[in-house]
Amino acid sequence: MSTIRYATVFAGLFILWPVLAILGGQGYSPLLVLMAIGGLAFIRMPQWTVPGLWWLAVAWAATASLWAPGAGGTSFASGSLTGGDFSLDMTPVRLALTALAVNCVLLALRSVTAEQGPKAGRLILGAGFVHLALIALMPLIYPLVIGMLYTGADIEREGLQNALRAINALTLVLPMLLAWSWHTPPHLMRRLGGVGCLVLATLSALAMGNQAAILALVLGLGCMGVVWLMPRSGFQILFSVAAAYVLTAPFLLGRLAGALEARDILLPGSFQSRAWSWEVVASRVQEEPLFGHGLEATRNWTETYTAYPEWMAQITAAGWNQAAWSAYRVIPGHPHNMALEIWAETGLIGASLTVLALAATGFTSPKPERLPAVTRYGLAGLFGAVLVYFSFAYSIWNEAFWASVIIAATAMVIVGRTVKVR
Repeated sequence: MSTIRYATVFAGLFILWPVLAILGGQGYSPLLVLMAIGGLAFIRMPQWTVPGLWWLAVAWAATASLWAPGAGGTSFASGSLTGGDFSLDMTPVRLALTALAVNCVLLALRSVTAEQGPKAGRLILGAGFVHLALIALMPLIYPLVIGMLYTGADIEREGLQNALRAINALTLVLPMLLAWSWHTPPHLMRRLGGVGCLVLATLSALAMGNQAAILALVLGLGCMGVVWLMPRSGFQILFSVAAAYVLTAPFLLGRLAGALEARDILLPGSFQSRAWSWEVVASRVQEEPLFGHGLEATRNWTETYTAYPEWMAQITAAGWNQAAWSAYRVIPGHPHNMALEIWAETGLIGASLTVLALAATGFTSPKPERLPAVTRYGLAGLFGAVLVYFSFAYSIWNEAFWASVIIAATAMVIVGRTVKVR
């Protein structure tokens, strides 16, 4: 393997990043698998990368599927490879395979050194800027493209959702682009370009109505600021805050939602639906506090707002579409808060393992000041963006989202090692 390096393999596959983003991001899981397979030749055994606590958390989550509603009734897979609709239907299997792929990619990452040349890093940066350009154009081309690819209800359900996910994916790699722009000479021009990138991403998110992406950009910048102010302990602080957040989620979010309701404070529609969902999930946590209700149990909580007359009264008073809300599930598939989902489905045991794993990751990670500027600020910004989506968007068991996070983090490490900045 003297002529081919893992950085080159990874960068060659990373070209698919913007394409998969525009398609909705569901292809990031297969992309991670391809990156893992491509990295097998660069692994020197015996080695192990993923901390044992994370494996324990995954193992407990898989175990929780045993007492989930309808356990044993899910087939291993559905569809076919030739039909293009093949998927693994058993969540524990998807979790285990994703964790294994993550481990292989991180092991192969160890082989990447600064001597391998900047071409791979520049290719990764180029793919990131292509993604940015596509998102910047999205408000203009979306009305044209959406009518060609989707019809009827699919425009709202799939077309818009895929567009919003594409913006979410950009916020995962944008911190890397910003960090590279800010620390690469000539500083003034590059920094102005970086600010322009941030403005373009923000304007596109605003035009498409993606509030979560805007929050992700803001918190990502805030986390980059934490690492800048605390170059020795920045990562420890960030992961410790995340661990405390997970530990206290049922009490913190449940009480917050209850306090808003007690004061008759009504948030904008999407945020208010989240608050009501969190209140219900927090109350259900108390029913099975130790073991939880089982993996993906929350998708079976199908009650609509008609079951809560007091909330329907507030909806009516606010002038919102009563018919739409009455048919809408209070918990639409999952709580849209990963911390609450961990508690509700895996209980105190699952939450404790997650908290310990987060804390251990923070205290065993290298000090930010020891990492290249692109890597340390990129990872910090990625952390902030992930924390927002952790709180408002995806299910904890969405392996495509976690695959995108790992791919983005790996890209930041490779760019930091191979592209020299000052």
